Amino acid sequence: MAWDLAFKWQRKMRNIRLNVTRYDRPEKLSLAGQSEMFDLTLDYTIIALARSKSRLMVEFEVKPRNIRARLFLQTAKLGKAGLQREFERKIVNFYGLDAKAPPDGISLFGAQGAGGMHGLSRPNLHS
Repeated sequence: MAWDLAFKWQRKMRNIRLNVTRYDRPEKLSLAGQSEMFDLTLDYTIIALARSKSRLMVEFEVKPRNIRARLFLQTAKLGKAGLQREFERKIVNFYGLDAKAPPDGISLFGAQGAGGMHGLSRPNLHS
């Protein structure tokens, strides 16, 4: 199974095909794909916290395929905090959640510590 995506980014149409590489129902979905500039890996994991509560972990890895892509990622790393805020805002809006008042006091994004990320994960940008 795969998705063919087309979207406009930086005034240019971009295309990417994402193939399902792993599907462990009901908790894990992994996708991999390529664009002109990047190799992408996306992992979605759902962790049951209680009978009516769960946590969605979103992890993705972006690897450059050429020099232009490498320079783009270097620039993105400089603005990583802003990218993270935008990523979190879009995830919250997509699921109709209120980031200022998470349901039942559950943290939406957790904190990074020795054990890694908890909650929605941060992007992994490689150069």
